[in-house]
Amino acid sequence: GKTLTAFVIPTLRDVVVLRENPIIGVPEADMATDKWDRDFLPTLQASPELRWLIPKKGPGSRGGRVKDRITLGNGIEIKIMSRGGKDTAKAGYTAARVRVTEAAGWSHAADKSHEADPLRQLKARLRSLKRRDPRRSLIVEGTLTVPEELPWRARGDDDDEKVISTRSLLLSPCVHCEAFVFPRREHLLGWQDAETEDQAANQAFYACPACGQAINDEQRRKMLADLVLVHHGQTVNARGEVVGDPPQTSTLYFGWESWHNALLDIGDFAADEWRGSQTEEGTAERENAERELCQFVHGVCFKSQLTPDEQIKAVTVRHRISDALPRGVIPKDTQHVTIGVDVGDWTLWWFAIAACADGRMVCPGYGALDVKRAETD
Repeated sequence: GKTLTAFVIPTLRDVVVLRENPIIGVPEADMATDKWDRDFLPTLQASPELRWLIPKKGPGSRGGRVKDRITLGNGIEIKIMSRGGKDTAKAGYTAARVRVTEAAGWSHAADKSHEADPLRQLKARLRSLKRRDPRRSLIVEGTLTVPEELPWRARGDDDDEKVISTRSLLLSPCVHCEAFVFPRREHLLGWQDAETEDQAANQAFYACPACGQAINDEQRRKMLADLVLVHHGQTVNARGEVVGDPPQTSTLYFGWESWHNALLDIGDFAADEWRGSQTEEGTAERENAERELCQFVHGVCFKSQLTPDEQIKAVTVRHRISDALPRGVIPKDTQHVTIGVDVGDWTLWWFAIAACADGRMVCPGYGALDVKRAETD
């Protein structure tokens, strides 16, 4: 529903309610017809109130191809621009509303180009209006596979960074503890010990990040009905009221992940995870499975786990040690403890892992022991 919610509906609102001539941005010119045929046209056809907007002649009518514009039934024109071509090809057209899809496709300018990146070129179409003009609006939607894919830093995780966007979160009140939470991929549990795909789907659940209680599909949908948009620096009180001033920025940034996808069940996500886990760790096939899970299931950025040239050093390991718990102590929400042992000719190495209810993996201890060898003549 991402394209419908953040691309099609805002564009149709511009055309029908505001009667503005918007610009829509697609990465490739060949996508213009596909976006019209698969996204806009079915939406108009499904609405008795909007069907009259379907063009009777010209581009987009009677199965005709779409190139650079569509004129709807009310006379309002949608201008289509792609990332190709020079900035001069776009400079002659301005608009108050710009809607861009497939953010990842707008990431970078061409090598050795003296022009701004394609998305900034499109954003410049708004410069005929002042910054605070209420008519001026840019919406960019897409699935980011790496954090650098937007040409400006839309969101930072460091509290000390300068705030250039709202860094907003969609929080829901837990049905158990009533805390406002955002369960993520690591809180999708229950599938890890399954022996089959169906078993993984049937026993999957989300764990509340606050209280650790299991959340099923019915409870998840109830929580999603009470979503609250919370900007960076704000909190939600016990009455569900957002407390605190919003950041002083004109850029609203938020994202949604598998938790927010009410079109599918928790078991659908778990089955995908289970299938991906059946490939061998540390292989290219596992990396591709992980890319698929990040991009198409959870909507999060991919981070490669393959580090063939990295040498393990003692100082690197020590930097990864958490001082939250003393050595030999496991977290209170531990569900399983696994100890791996590697027996060598002279030394035995062991390593313990505690699996917690929220998906964390904690090492409570590791070490080495001398191997006792039988005396021989």
